[in-house]
Amino acid sequence: MKFEFDIRKSIAVDSSGQITGAVTPMLDLKAITPSDADAYVDDFIAGVASVNASGNSFIIQGPHGHQFTVNVNGQTEWEGSETINNLTSTSMVEISGTLDRTTATFLADSVGILSQARFYAGGLITYVNPPTNTATDFDLYVRSVLPSGTGFQSGEISTIDLTGNEKYFIYWMHNSWTNHFFNAGLLVPGQHVSIGGPFASGAVTVKRVVLRHEGHTGTLVANSVNLNASTFQFNSNGLAGVLFNGPVTVYVTSFTRFGGGLKSLSDLSSNPTNSL
Repeated sequence: MKFEFDIRKSIAVDSSGQITGAVTPMLDLKAITPSDADAYVDDFIAGVASVNASGNSFIIQGPHGHQFTVNVNGQTEWEGSETINNLTSTSMVEISGTLDRTTATFLADSVGILSQARFYAGGLITYVNPPTNTATDFDLYVRSVLPSGTGFQSGEISTIDLTGNEKYFIYWMHNSWTNHFFNAGLLVPGQHVSIGGPFASGAVTVKRVVLRHEGHTGTLVANSVNLNASTFQFNSNGLAGVLFNGPVTVYVTSFTRFGGGLKSLSDLSSNPTNSL
């Protein structure tokens, strides 16, 4: 089921664009079958159970123990220029692609290796030490952990030590030089990251740090839309907004998908008080 809450049509505003407080929920619902173009999984994290490199496939096991076969081909994009030959039975991966639920088979269009040591944790950076220049450690508000039962708890803040030997990646940025855009000198509070590496005696030795997608809700900064630069600014709500401690600049590209009644960046410029 594809489910979208149309915020723009649901929240009433007055003639000046101010929210009145009246809410009439407007939902867009669509039934999705395995053959539909919308039968797509944006983000799925699992451990690798076995690899068939010659057959261009591998088997993963999800958080609840279910196993799925993942098929890759010449169109599959791998993070950091890695390939199926880099996978082992201790790898943790993040995949995107179409899922045939009748056969429990993925056709992956993107594969990222989060860990080669059967341990992964993801969450929000809450503090970086030192705040500028190259970080030696950071605090992570942990939101997800695989596998469970390690003692590394979700919902807690853990200090993550860095040695300088970590590899840095940006999910969906398919090349080997992403560390020029994301590295130990570019860590900031509010980023959604995952870490991977050997876990023992209550601590993880970080081998990989991956900057991951994150979603935010907030309020558009008035008159911040710049159509020439394809940018706008907004104040993020919730914990991430507190960590950012100021407006966030958002870059829009030809690949940006708009929702909630918005079709382009110009729609924001004509609605300067929009909630996002």
